[in-house]
Amino acid sequence: MRKNLYVKDFSKKFTSIKKYRPEIDGLRALAVIFVIFYHCKLIVFGFEPFKGGFVGVDIFFVISGYLITSILINDYSSQGKINILDFIERRIRRIVPALIFFILIVFLLILLLFKDYQKFFFLNLDNIIKSIFFTSNEILSDYFDPGREANLFYHT
Repeated sequence: MRKNLYVKDFSKKFTSIKKYRPEIDGLRALAVIFVIFYHCKLIVFGFEPFKGGFVGVDIFFVISGYLITSILINDYSSQGKINILDFIERRIRRIVPALIFFILIVFLLILLLFKDYQKFFFLNLDNIIKSIFFTSNEILSDYFDPGREANLFYHT
C-alpha cells in the first residue's frame, strides 16, 4: 500500500510532463543527425568531426526513456493504473507506419540501384522480416562490426 501512495505522490509532482515539448524532439533529431553523419564518415579539413556520432544512439534512447516514463506516469495520474496493452498498442500505431514507409523506400532503392536486386533483396529478407516484428536486435553482434554496413535495416 505504501508503494502505491509513493507512485501517486510522484505522479502528482510531474503532471507538467503532459504538455508537448518541442525541444525534446529537437534533441532527438540532433541525436539522429549525429548517427547519420557518423555513418557518412564526413571528413572536414582532414578531421572526422562525427567520429563519435554513434553516441547519438545512446542519447536517443535516454530521451525516449524519459518520454516513455512520462507517458506511463501520465496514464497512472489520469487513470490510476497503467494499461500496458494499451500502451503497446499506441506505440505500434505510432511506429509501424513509419517503419513500413522506410521498408518500402529501401525496397525501391534496392530495385533502382542494384543490378542484381533479387539477390540483394533475398539476402536482406531476413532483416526485413525481423524489422517488421521488432526482433532485428537478434542479429546484432557488435555495433562496430564491419559487416554491419551491409545490413540496411541495422537500426530498425
